[in-house]
Amino acid sequence: MKIVIVGSSHAGICAGLRALEEYPEAEITLYDKRNQVSFVSQGIISYLAGQKSVLNQSSYSSVEELKAAGLNMQMETVVEEIDTKNKRLFYRRVNSKKTKLALYDKLIFATGSYPAMTSVPFDKKSKLYFLKSMDDAIKTDEFLKTAKNIAVIGGGMTGVEVARIAQERGIQTTLIHRNKNLLNDYLDEPASHLLESWMNAEGMRLLLNTEVTEIGFDEENTIIQTANGQKIPVDGVIFTIGFRPNSYLLNQQVELGDSGAVIVDEYMQTTCPDVFAVGDVSTTYVNLLGKS
Repeated sequence: MKIVIVGSSHAGICAGLRALEEYPEAEITLYDKRNQVSFVSQGIISYLAGQKSVLNQSSYSSVEELKAAGLNMQMETVVEEIDTKNKRLFYRRVNSKKTKLALYDKLIFATGSYPAMTSVPFDKKSKLYFLKSMDDAIKTDEFLKTAKNIAVIGGGMTGVEVARIAQERGIQTTLIHRNKNLLNDYLDEPASHLLESWMNAEGMRLLLNTEVTEIGFDEENTIIQTANGQKIPVDGVIFTIGFRPNSYLLNQQVELGDSGAVIVDEYMQTTCPDVFAVGDVSTTYVNLLGKS
């Protein structure tokens, strides 16, 4: 039996190792466009705060370890198309244009999520940073070393953490949030207002209940435009507005939920036979709510 797993982050690794236990005779191949696995992105915050050793400690496995366990690791490989009807997968190496074909009996989709970005138009020259991978962490840290004035878009847990870290590093920081309260998914209004007072005291500029409409570039600065007519020049922008399921390869082949996550049953099987989805890309059944 040939089992193909697309994506080798946490859910993909877990599924691969479990499949080895259940089907030791199976040929199990993991495809991933990156060259490393098992990076825990929560370590990015500590890294930006100055704990540089955290970054290299934020991986609990390696490609070599997974190969030794019996998994066929196809790293730096881009999966371009999945044909679920004929159980085919088309892929190519990162530095190659030649497409190859792989057949499978069972497919496990573990492509995770990607940083969300507002649907506003932006200039390609503008300096935008996201926080997901190890490369993102390194690029953002290098940017913060020389930045003097930045904006963080998104007032959730990560946005508040990053904004306070940047301000503590001596960078004038503007935090822009579309909701009227910071951490609105976590705190009630009095607690949110208390947090706002702390951040104001630290020198932060808070723009709450503010919608970004466009991001431009004027030769020197990245320019943020808001719905109320403000134009905010900054050295760069860090986006922290959440994540979206990376499900486009299965679009129109399996049923997707409102957020784009792949709908699965209690066995993580999709609406397509022999295709499973795990991790951030799939829905999760919440017992307390009685629904996905």
